[in-house]
Amino acid sequence: MQTYKTFLKIVVKMLPIIAVYMLIFCLLTIFRSFEKSQTDFSDIRLAISIVNKDNSPSSKILEEHLRSANDVVELKSYDDEFVQDSLYYFSTQAVITINEDFEQKLADGDIDGLVESRRLPSTYAAQFSDAQISRFLKTAALYTASGVTPEEACRKAAESDNERTEVTVLGSTSESVDSGLANFFGYYGFGAIYIIFSALIPVMTKFFDSDIRRRIDSSPISVFKKTLSLSVGGLTVISVIWLTFILLAQLRYGDVFSPEGLKCLANSLIYSLVAASLALFFSALFKSRDTDKNALSGITNVVGLGLSFVCGVFVPQDLLGSGVLSAARFLPTYWYVKANNNIFGICGEVSDQSKLFGCFGIQLLFAAAFFALYLAFTKQNVRSAD
Repeated sequence: MQTYKTFLKIVVKMLPIIAVYMLIFCLLTIFRSFEKSQTDFSDIRLAISIVNKDNSPSSKILEEHLRSANDVVELKSYDDEFVQDSLYYFSTQAVITINEDFEQKLADGDIDGLVESRRLPSTYAAQFSDAQISRFLKTAALYTASGVTPEEACRKAAESDNERTEVTVLGSTSESVDSGLANFFGYYGFGAIYIIFSALIPVMTKFFDSDIRRRIDSSPISVFKKTLSLSVGGLTVISVIWLTFILLAQLRYGDVFSPEGLKCLANSLIYSLVAASLALFFSALFKSRDTDKNALSGITNVVGLGLSFVCGVFVPQDLLGSGVLSAARFLPTYWYVKANNNIFGICGEVSDQSKLFGCFGIQLLFAAAFFALYLAFTKQNVRSAD
């Protein structure tokens, strides 16, 4: 009991640091909750400048089509130097020139060199403007090949390009996705590491200090009772942190006890055990109290941010490269995020209970493995100290 009380007293001293990380987590989730899911699609409008050297009816149709699909910027001059400066300073994204004999060449079926586009290479604007022009010219060429006049071909090409398709977004399986519950528990993969590390590592390193350990060993407290007291203390801290997160989620979103919310509770609780086992493992690596603060800050930042970026906390897993995902499979946070995506049917995942339980099981295996390493390092530290 005395060891347990001492454990909690040290934890209380760490409350300011824990509160700071809790505040950071809350701010992240609150800011994220204001972002709305994109459920509609609209055309990208580029800032372009147009020079029509042909001024034929066909070229004017193309010019009008480009004007309607983009925002036209009139430049003071169209000489090469001024155009390059305008592109460099993003005054315009593309300068499109409709060359002379546009209508005549189109009637002959020759679309090469009809339109020139000066833009910054390797940009989305360059690719998009080129695609717009290429699509229009190829469609117009098909119409002229069927015997239609160039003017009528350009008109039909513009009409064809203006056709729109209604798009319906699928995959948002519950209102909780829009409310931010999925984002909240997604960011828990980041918050749990920081807060549990900040709460457990400083406490455990105190008990691993050689002077304190010798004092405890010389007392009538058995090794079993000491280990049990530390374990109960750790479980108490984890439980309080986890319940605090759940309370915040319930107050903010109110969906914690929905079917998806209950699955998130299980997922976050399992991940809390993983974070705790990781904290115990790293705490067993430090022996000197003089380096605890620096070591804690370094290991928390590296592990917390590293796992978050690589495993899909900050960047959705469906946007990560295949190589990154292949490496992330060997990290516990990947399976936590994957389970969260599975629960809500997001990031390319489909809700599947068997796969969800698989993610739970893999996380528990990680927790057991890190706890076993913690016991091994602890035993080694005791032997080296003796």
